[in-house]
Amino acid sequence: MAIYIVYILLCLVGICCWDSQEQKSNIAKVCYVFLGTYLILLSGLSYALGGDKQLYIDLFEDYLPQMTLGDFIVDNFVSMGYMPLWSIVNYACKQWFDSFYALQIIQSVVVNGIICYIGFKYTKRHFLFLLIYFISKQFFLLNCETMREGFAVALGLLALDNYFRQKNISAFILAGIAVGFHPSATILFAFPFMHLNINFKTLTVLLAIALLAFSIRATIVPVILQKLPIEANKIATNLETYLTFKYTFHNTCVFAIHYIVIPFIIGYCILLWGEDFPIHSYVQPLVTFMLIIGCLACVLGAHFTRLNNYVIIFYLILIVEFIPLLFTQQQFLITRCLTLLCLCYFVFCTYNMQFKYSNLRSYQLYYPYTSIFDEKSCQEIVISRQEFHEASLMEFDEH
Repeated sequence: MAIYIVYILLCLVGICCWDSQEQKSNIAKVCYVFLGTYLILLSGLSYALGGDKQLYIDLFEDYLPQMTLGDFIVDNFVSMGYMPLWSIVNYACKQWFDSFYALQIIQSVVVNGIICYIGFKYTKRHFLFLLIYFISKQFFLLNCETMREGFAVALGLLALDNYFRQKNISAFILAGIAVGFHPSATILFAFPFMHLNINFKTLTVLLAIALLAFSIRATIVPVILQKLPIEANKIATNLETYLTFKYTFHNTCVFAIHYIVIPFIIGYCILLWGEDFPIHSYVQPLVTFMLIIGCLACVLGAHFTRLNNYVIIFYLILIVEFIPLLFTQQQFLITRCLTLLCLCYFVFCTYNMQFKYSNLRSYQLYYPYTSIFDEKSCQEIVISRQEFHEASLMEFDEH
């Protein structure tokens, strides 16, 4: 716990000392780099921290070193649906280091290094960004859960950065590389077409589509699934599971609030009062992306919300800029306070989530912190996490 508290306290010191400065001092920049390095080491030197990482560790240990790279890529794609670049990184780490630690260190450097770069570039509230990135659980999700997608998200951030700078060729190349790690990154190719007016008419139309679609989806989706080659490969099977996981009217309403209403309010406020923010010029396509993905999640099912991962870091930047507006703008104050409370509630729920097949809660995947330096003393904790992950897969498979 102490290792987390130290990071949070350092972020708070940075917020108090430097976030209000327009031009950051060299000391502030050094501290920012230090905290970014702290995050890299926190993930890179962890031991079995997280849920999905348990699966990646087990698979890594089972890989046969004598397999050729080509056979390894084909086997991973056919049996697990893993994309080639993820397989190549695993193969290289297995051949050169024979240690999963090498893989997680590489992943941590790429993911956290790029995220810290984006945070430094697109907001002046650098230390508030680092704090929100950590306590929002995105740090744990990208480093300890969706590790494959973590690579894709990081490269996707660079693709969007290039797109914003009108370097479209570089953006498409980076998006293509991101797809090489996770197929969900194909959504990046749609980003240049994200142009909606962020107004209340757009919000009303999207909410109407999301809620009305629920009434007809139950009859349409089964027909579509029957025409898919479900037995052909793992990706098709995953698609069927994603389309049917936790799809209820209650969840649809929650998704609509979480992924449509709240991003709209935050984006609308930044457009109104954030002309001087570095992110201001890109609010419209970013919020459009989130609103459309939120609408798709309401229509097609919970797991389509994962497509938001490709703009989630920019969304955190919008939240970082949104929070101080509570103290400088009076218009819509109650609405904005309720929005922030809702965000806090959703974050709390993600940490406190409990699966019915397990007595553990979600935060116990990351607390207490376990390090590569104390493997022997934390075996009981790791076993509990493995049981938690297996239990979560049982519930997932039920749907």
